[in-house]
Amino acid sequence: MIKIQYWVSTGTIEGDNEKSYSLIAGREVSSLGNISGELVGLEVPKFDYLVFSDEGEMPQIIYSIWNAIWDYFSTNEQHQRKYNYNFECYSADNTSRVDIYIAIK
Repeated sequence: MIKIQYWVSTGTIEGDNEKSYSLIAGREVSSLGNISGELVGLEVPKFDYLVFSDEGEMPQIIYSIWNAIWDYFSTNEQHQRKYNYNFECYSADNTSRVDIYIAIK
C-alpha cells in the first residue's frame, strides 16, 4: 500500500474557497517520467512559502493548523498569500507531524 505523504492544492484558490482548484494526493517520486496509468505528475513550483507545523491526533491537527493559518493571514500584513499553491506534508513514518506550506507573494 502506498502511503499518502502530500496533499497539494493548485489552481485558483481564494479566501472564500468558491474558486476553482485541484487537490492532488501523492508521494515523492524520483522522476516524473515514471508516472503511469491514470496518475498525474506535479512538480511544485519554487515560490516563497510560509510553513505552519504541529503534531497531534489526526484529523484534528489538520483543522488546528488551518485555523492558525487563517488567523495568521487575517491579522498579519507582512505576508500575503499567493492563492495558487499550498501543500501539506505528512510524516512518512506515520507520526502525527504535519507541515503545511502556503505560497506567499
